[in-house]
Amino acid sequence: MLKKMFGAKKPQFVATPAYHKWRAGIFTLKPENAGVSADEAGRVFGMLMDVGIQVTGKNKFFVLTTTAFLTGESTFMPSPGGGKLGLGSIPEINQIARDLVEQAQTLLEQTQPTEDLSVPEAGMMQFYLMTTNGLHVYRTALEALRDESHPFLPLLIGFTRIRQISEQMGAAPKR
Repeated sequence: MLKKMFGAKKPQFVATPAYHKWRAGIFTLKPENAGVSADEAGRVFGMLMDVGIQVTGKNKFFVLTTTAFLTGESTFMPSPGGGKLGLGSIPEINQIARDLVEQAQTLLEQTQPTEDLSVPEAGMMQFYLMTTNGLHVYRTALEALRDESHPFLPLLIGFTRIRQISEQMGAAPKR
């Protein structure tokens, strides 16, 4: 009865303090940190992909976050912990990260400027593009990327590959 009157309880976001600190720090990076001049108008120099995941049988969710930068640097960071920093030192990941940022440049027109740094809910995902003109975002349901013609599907595939390689490699070098 109360659930009908007041609605379902909002799912709890599961994240470590280290995740919150790391994620906030990512958004403070400047173009110069990625070897890009701030004078290059509209240049994408980095990306962050978030995927909201429901915890089965619980009223909780977590987020898988992966970054890629024009330098080839990359990080895989699940919000409950266990992240892998310094993945750009792995040659295959370094190349994937650089390719992802170049692909993102072609998708910039499909994003919106944003100051909202919130994580996505379960079943949702977002791609943040860090540019010399500020932060842009593209948000969608994960289900929408099942469409093979979706323009952001190659980014999801690339970020998934980074995660897979990092898991196969075990512990990555931490910087």
